[in-house]
This record gives sequence, C-alpha cells and structure tokens, in this order.
Amino acid sequence: MAFIRPYRESDFEACANICIATLPPSLASGLAKEEVARLSPYLWTHPYTHLSPGTCHVLDDGAGNAVGYCIGCPDVHAFVAGYGGYVSAVLAPRVQRPAQLETREPFWISSSSPSSSSPPPPPNTNTIPQEQEGGLLDGGDDGKKKRKKMMMANPTAMAQLAYRADWMIFDDDGEYEDKDGDDHGDGETAKGRSKKKMSKAELARRWRATMHIDILPGWQGQGWGRRLIEAFAASVRASGADYGEGEHIGVAGDNRKVLGFYRQLGFRVVQDEGEGGDEDGDGEDAITLVKDIERS
Repeated sequence: MAFIRPYRESDFEACANICIATLPPSLASGLAKEEVARLSPYLWTHPYTHLSPGTCHVLDDGAGNAVGYCIGCPDVHAFVAGYGGYVSAVLAPRVQRPAQLETREPFWISSSSPSSSSPPPPPNTNTIPQEQEGGLLDGGDDGKKKRKKMMMANPTAMAQLAYRADWMIFDDDGEYEDKDGDDHGDGETAKGRSKKKMSKAELARRWRATMHIDILPGWQGQGWGRRLIEAFAASVRASGADYGEGEHIGVAGDNRKVLGFYRQLGFRVVQDEGEGGDEDGDGEDAITLVKDIERS
C-alpha cells in the first residue's frame, strides 16, 4: 500500500526521474530536450533534497520506490545562503561549471538562430522556467506588440541558474500583484482597484518557503497531491525556520489546468504573465501563487 514518508538519500535517482518524467510539454520538447531534461533535477529537485531534507517528502509505492514527491525549503534566504554546500557536494561533480557566471545568458533562445536574436529570460518566479516552441515574445520597444517565434530553453542558462541560486530565486525581472483580492489584513481588497505591486524580493520576504510537487501519471488523481502538500506545510511549521507568511510556488503557463487544484488548497495567484492570453497559455507565461501557513 502506498504511503508518504520522508525523503531518503537512496531516493536521489528516483526523484530525478520523477522530475524528468513530469516535465511540462514546453520543457519535454525542443532541439535541446535531452540536455534540458538532464539538467532539470539539478535546478528544481536535488538542491532541496540536499539542503532541506527535513521538508522533503516522497510518495512510496509500498515497495520502497518513490513515485512522487513534494520537496522544498522553509526559508529561501537560508537556502541561498547555504547553496555553496550543494554546489560542492552534488552539482560540481556532475554538471560542468559554466565559463561565465557574472553575465546571465538568456533563458530563451531561438531554435533557428540562438545568438543575437535571443530574447531576455522570463521573470524568475521560483518556478520551473519553461521552453516554449511557438511562444509569444515581445515584438516592439513598447513591449505591447507580440510575435510568434520558435523558442527553446538554453542549457547554458540552465547551468548558470544551477550554480547561481541567487539568480534562480531572487533575480527580479518583474512585479507581483495579488490577483485574487486578498486584503493581507489591511481591510481592503484588490477587487475594483489596483493593488500595490510587489517586487520579487518582497514576495520572497513575505512568503519565504517554497516547494515543488511532482507525481508520476499512474499515481495522480488519488488524493496524494493534497496529502503531500499538507505534509510539506506541517514540516515547514515544525522546522523552526522563519517562513514569513507561508510559501510561494510557480506554475508554467502551459499547465494552468492545475490552478483549480491549488486554489482548493488555499493558494492564490499573485502573478499571471499570460492573463488574458490563450486559454492553454505558454510555458514562458509563468504563474506565481502563494499560500499562508498558519503557525501552530
């Protein structure tokens, strides 16, 4: 019988495989898909299991095999401060250090001419940045015109992010606005007026915890997602860390079908880069959600 248990070091490869097997379509395709898949766990899985194993949980199939996980950390500031330990112990022996770690490569590059025409990277919302074939990109100086272009993730940029947690977590390319009308205790809501926008630094200061959840297809739709997230929240409360108001997570624009699930669990959207666009969204159109975690 399946059950949820703490992450173990022996789950290292299984969790990497879960990360790769559950990549959204925008990352699971493209000219560089094999290298993108290989690098993905080194950005969004292994750092958390190495630096914060106490807040990492796996779904065990009953035979000792991990078939899903909810992994994360209670405080992204402490996570970034201790990231060097992950680099030396896990990352450096397996992923070559990029030659350039001072100037950031664009995350999105053209599959036809991946050099001078490369667009800037999308805002980092502590989500899985996505590669999008046929994604929408700015087509004018005012940022209002859009054009279609074949795009792919840049493995060099991914390696840079793997080595630079500050870029991955804190780099501030955008602002955040509460889309679901939460009043944050000030007696007002965003409905009918414009909420004051938050920088990425402010977002991470208020909701300091973060997580990633992935479950293999054969185990989805059975209630394990809710239970894994509940286990994560409980471990954050028990960690003794300063998690601020709670947690923030990211969802790819081409995976907005999960938003209803997260809202049922108390998450609310604070940023939707694809709002008003195509219903299916683009992988580049990151969506950021937050959830308050009450203290015991």
